[in-house]
Amino acid sequence: MAQAKKAVSKASAKQPRTTARTAVKTYQNYIDGEWVNSHSGEMFENINPADTRDVVGRFPLSTSDDIYAAVNAAQGAFDRWRNTPAPKRAELLFRLGEILVRDKEQHTADMTREMGKVLKEAGGDVQEAIDCTYYTAGEGRRLHGFTTPAEMRDKFAMCVRQPVGLCGLITPWNFPMAIPSWKLIPALICGNTVVIKPAEDTPLSTYNLVKACEEAGIPPGVVNMVTGFGDTVGAALTNHPALRLISFTGSTETGRIVASACAERNAICSLEMGGKNAIIVMEDADIDLAIEGAVWGAFGTSGQRCTASSRLIVHKKVYKQFVKKLVDATKSLRVGNGADARTDVGPVINGEAVEKIMNYIRIGRDEDGATLATGGKRLVRGDYAQGYFIEPTVFSDATPDMRIAQEEIFGPVTTVIPANSLEDAVQIANGVRYGLSAAIYTQNVNRAFRAMNDLYTGIFYVNASTIGAEVHLPFGGTKATGNGHREAGTQVLDIFSEWKSIYVDFSGKLQRAQTDAGHETIVEKSAGSGSGFEDSLYQKAGATILDSADDIWANAEMIVKVKEPIAPEYPRMREGQLLFTYLHLAPDKELTKQLIERKVTGIAYETITDRRGTLPLLTPMSEVAGRMAIQVGAHYLEKMSGGRGILLGGVPGVPAARVVIIGGGVVGTNAAKMAVGMGAHVTMIDTNLDRLRELDDIFLSKISTLASSAYMIQDAISQADLIVGAVLVPGAAAPKLITQKMLKDVPNGAVIVDVAVDQGGCIETTHPTTHSDPTYYVEGVLHYCVANMPGAVPRTSTFALTNATLPYAVKLANKGFHAAIGQDPGLKEGVNTFGGHCTYEAVALAQDIPYTTLDHALKSSTGASV
Repeated sequence: MAQAKKAVSKASAKQPRTTARTAVKTYQNYIDGEWVNSHSGEMFENINPADTRDVVGRFPLSTSDDIYAAVNAAQGAFDRWRNTPAPKRAELLFRLGEILVRDKEQHTADMTREMGKVLKEAGGDVQEAIDCTYYTAGEGRRLHGFTTPAEMRDKFAMCVRQPVGLCGLITPWNFPMAIPSWKLIPALICGNTVVIKPAEDTPLSTYNLVKACEEAGIPPGVVNMVTGFGDTVGAALTNHPALRLISFTGSTETGRIVASACAERNAICSLEMGGKNAIIVMEDADIDLAIEGAVWGAFGTSGQRCTASSRLIVHKKVYKQFVKKLVDATKSLRVGNGADARTDVGPVINGEAVEKIMNYIRIGRDEDGATLATGGKRLVRGDYAQGYFIEPTVFSDATPDMRIAQEEIFGPVTTVIPANSLEDAVQIANGVRYGLSAAIYTQNVNRAFRAMNDLYTGIFYVNASTIGAEVHLPFGGTKATGNGHREAGTQVLDIFSEWKSIYVDFSGKLQRAQTDAGHETIVEKSAGSGSGFEDSLYQKAGATILDSADDIWANAEMIVKVKEPIAPEYPRMREGQLLFTYLHLAPDKELTKQLIERKVTGIAYETITDRRGTLPLLTPMSEVAGRMAIQVGAHYLEKMSGGRGILLGGVPGVPAARVVIIGGGVVGTNAAKMAVGMGAHVTMIDTNLDRLRELDDIFLSKISTLASSAYMIQDAISQADLIVGAVLVPGAAAPKLITQKMLKDVPNGAVIVDVAVDQGGCIETTHPTTHSDPTYYVEGVLHYCVANMPGAVPRTSTFALTNATLPYAVKLANKGFHAAIGQDPGLKEGVNTFGGHCTYEAVALAQDIPYTTLDHALKSSTGASV
């Protein structure tokens, strides 16, 4: 609970400590169109941070019961509201905007009193809510979807937006009307109903917004407001199963908790969190203009903005001049009550904020060793005695690695860092965990554009400060600032609506996308029986069933398989035939030889890439195999199955099994998900440090990560109960990372599941086994090295693989091989053999055979390349 808040029981009737007002107004929650008391009957005080004797109001100290009531109200109103035409919803929002305009002056005064920001800034906050309301209401006559050509005649295809459902909104105290409006108004125009929890430090401004919604005629239950503290009301809101979306703005630490809770119940989560924003000042900058921007960016709202300019990166040629002018300008700022028109910088929000900010000032001065150029003190005398006032503070002679230059302080503190060049400045600016806003001051347009391109932030300014967002552009950041969503602009609609694809067939007959495109599809008899697909299902879809594999190979121009051909199938392959399947050629010299000699066009699922450079056709089987690895490993750890007799998740008082996963890709990540979910102690090893950082963020420190080396692997597996080999080098053989000698230190009865067996295995003692005879022992360690592990769950695997492969198969069938690979570079990457040549370099290197580029092979064959 913030120190500025004081809980007051219903029965105590304790008088507030105020000299300015003897009567304190009491407020209520807004649920289902009525203003009601909390179930607890208790209240908390909303206190003026400029004068803690002034109690702004008493608000309900709500409980989870109040959240349940508000959610029930939102649920009851949802169907009626979503079926209200969007232009009609917009009319109510336009009316809301008019009410906010009418009451702007009063809302501004209320905000300054409860939050502390100066009147001009508070007025700007209210104006943002007005602008957001007018702008977003206009979407009521747009909410654009799109149409697109269908694959077949007499068929219409389009995409429309639909509301997400019930939304929980958790808003911060620093922009107590603007940010609630950024969430509330888009949610409403999209047809959602909401429960909003305002920050406990500033509930009055959100109350004013919700009160205006009521006056505008927004129906009961559509907007609900519940006040209280984060650990009770916020937690209940975040974890309520009926809320489809949680939109949160606040600290990074709390945001991670919200994200984790949403992930547990598969809810949508929109996060806007911290920032450590930088202004770059080049030697050609207008220094006076840069000083104005730096002072405004650093000390506006007392530095309590996620976009605050808390780092000033200044070229060394103008560094001393800049620091001197900055210190002079900072000293001239007037600190005081925001209600005084002469005030430049108001108080910080509460006592906890004072402690945090003063601690960072101490760290900067005593631990980091930066120069305290001005400020650094809490103001406690005279008019400051009853408030939370801190001098605007400037540190100079700082280095990029100092804590004050890395961590978000959220107060009137900025740090000046020298830079040698634009490249140096950009590197410093990017060298923090956040990526919200950045700015550059320069007269050189080339430098400006280079910085714009190289700074990894969601917002960028040229010759302006890092603050000052406009509602018609998206607001949000990269890295730890958020989770990829954007508020404001039309992009916010993607948070509060979901896409629905619609197909209208007016042909009057059943049309099948692949068959009706003019292709004949033939299927081997009983090919799908192992996965639960009878021949009759294929026939209903328009396929022809043939009795034997010989007939299929003899008649098909394109063969689509799950696994690579086996030896009895080699004679059936013929020149010019297109083989679309998993090939895994690197360790398989005989199959490679047969494909080349028979001049088969071999397209390997596992080397096709997408626009992001990932492997979309390897992913589904990797997901299945990764999850199976833990399921299988847990089984073989049982004593009756040959293992150590260990329960993977342990029980209270007994340690869980230790699982070591080598490789942090799709297989490894899915294995970790299963292992963590079952309660195991999980260690992941990978060569890519950036990937290890991502995994640490994904699993919220529920796993240990190690940088791959022979020593680290040896040390980890010596204590392991289950080892999962999850290494992939696309198109190449897996490296041998665990030797037989290393296994001597592994406990007897431990289990190895080498998913990399299809690429030769990443363990020296790996050799392929079958589902009927899956295991063997080496050095007392049980090995499970089944090739095609997903074959054990054929129905799941069939659906997963078909979802990924079908679009490519249809593209090859519709466009033909040459046109398809010409239009899709990622599909072209899948071609491993063509016209008697090995066209995938990693395979050629693994087998020490000649490599021919596909373009050269195509030119040799047809006289033209793609």
